[in-house]
Amino acid sequence: MSIRAEIANALHWNSAIPPHGVTAEADGGVVTLLGVVDQAYLKSYAEAIVRRVPGVVDVRNNIAIRSCAEFSLPT
Repeated sequence: MSIRAEIANALHWNSAIPPHGVTAEADGGVVTLLGVVDQAYLKSYAEAIVRRVPGVVDVRNNIAIRSCAEFSLPT
């Protein structure tokens, strides 16, 4: 299995990470995380998950955190 597939699998099977909320690009052992999550801890958690994948040597975490204003209902 390729490193990209291993990363996708690790993120997919972790129920804390929103489905389709985080994607990863891999160039060798360097991984770039992209996407949007609702809470700051999920950004850190996704990075920790990916760092445990064999072959990953560095992670660039470009995940954005959705602001509270984006959750407000229209008036």
